[in-house]
Amino acid sequence: MIKNRRLILIDLDGTLIDSSQGIHHSFCYAASKLNLPTPSLSRLTNYIGPPILEIAKELYPDLESYILSRFVKLFRSNYDSIGYLRSEWYDQVISTIDILFKSNLYDLSIVTNKPTIPSTDIIKISGLKKYFLHIIGIDYRFLNDDGAFFSSKSEAIHHALQIECYKPESAFYIGDTSSDMNVSLEQGVKFIAALYGFQKWDPDKYLEYKLTSFADVLDVLDMDT
Repeated sequence: MIKNRRLILIDLDGTLIDSSQGIHHSFCYAASKLNLPTPSLSRLTNYIGPPILEIAKELYPDLESYILSRFVKLFRSNYDSIGYLRSEWYDQVISTIDILFKSNLYDLSIVTNKPTIPSTDIIKISGLKKYFLHIIGIDYRFLNDDGAFFSSKSEAIHHALQIECYKPESAFYIGDTSSDMNVSLEQGVKFIAALYGFQKWDPDKYLEYKLTSFADVLDVLDMDT
């Protein structure tokens, strides 16, 4: 059955949480274990968004594939155990999520390139788990249906629509990067840009929906009704 409610899909890093400190800590841990140069926090922040393998390829373009694989394993073991605890919620996220949930107008789910389990742990720690129908990480299908990892966030968004039987035109995706915008448009989902996140947006770029803080989403949704 197609629902009359609207679906809000939300990115995690750079949209709900500032995860840069934790990602930097675990990235430097993996780099030091492999005797690689460690990037500064400001430099690494410019790359946050894609899966960690893609970030490592950007920063260490000459590494062989087997070393990259070791890097990712070292990063994940550190981040998934302690690094994720360094995440900080952006201003007014928790109160705004509560308002959206209590309005009974929207269903909320998270779609992220992060693995599902640490993403879920971050949400649980702050008591927000009850607000979200699904927390969909890059390995969500593997964990829940014995399927393959999603090949892209676009595929994950498509899966999120299918789970709850939503048409794309009834859904939004809130993210902080041009990549998030592109996958939203690819799936026919309206995109809301979190301008406060990791990407430095071109001021001349046309964006129909944009947020200078997460709380602005309440006005954006009112504007679209």
